[in-house]
Amino acid sequence: MPSGLLLEAQTALARAIDRHAVARVGLDPAISDLLVRLALAPDNHLRGIDICRQLLTNPSRTSRLIDRAEAAGVAERQADPEDRRAQRITLTDRGRAAVDEFLPHLLGVLDRTLYSSLTTQELKTLSTLLRRVRDGARRVAEVEVLEPP
Repeated sequence: MPSGLLLEAQTALARAIDRHAVARVGLDPAISDLLVRLALAPDNHLRGIDICRQLLTNPSRTSRLIDRAEAAGVAERQADPEDRRAQRITLTDRGRAAVDEFLPHLLGVLDRTLYSSLTTQELKTLSTLLRRVRDGARRVAEVEVLEPP
């Protein structure tokens, strides 16, 4: 079934990234994911709620992740000047250095797995399909109780 293959592919890719990228720089896998997302965000910051949405996690789990990133000195909370109730999570200089060290290893894993396995057209098709799956999963995640089919 496609769902089983999707989960197997995700697990295998995550293991390869953990072994050949995350472990090489000594990062916590969840923190490395957060740092890459912050590095790719405009001005290297995201609001906590945006991190929740991207990681598909709840606010308390996201808050604990941010606490760990702050304790490691790679991210920091700052008041959001556009919304007094919100905070921006920002990369620190140490966080930027960690991303700079991590990214070449991550890209190496992606080159040896994803990019060497698929043609340019297949990569475009895969991206389109994964966006649709992601968007559907986000919609389902927003529903409180899912009724059986």
